[in-house]
Amino acid sequence: MAVEIALHDHACGQEWNIPGAGIISGKEIIRLARMAAGSAKPVLPLGRIGLSLLGIFVPAMKEVAEMLYLTTESLLLSGEKYERFIGPIPATSFER
Repeated sequence: MAVEIALHDHACGQEWNIPGAGIISGKEIIRLARMAAGSAKPVLPLGRIGLSLLGIFVPAMKEVAEMLYLTTESLLLSGEKYERFIGPIPATSFER
């Protein structure tokens, strides 16, 4: 979708949402990742404090900690604008 948007002059300078194939939980992402990897290694969730401490050594983790608010509610991006200006949204299922 990003390439398609870039091919249209009228899209320049506008904000665009690129939606996924629906809502997916963190647990479902872990399940799919394990299935794709063929492994069931443990996943340890880190909260704000853990991410902040990790941020001392890995600066990007500080940014992750600041965005934790996105995990409290589902975030569903609308593709309405894309459909209006460009056409149908090509959605790939999470299982692929």
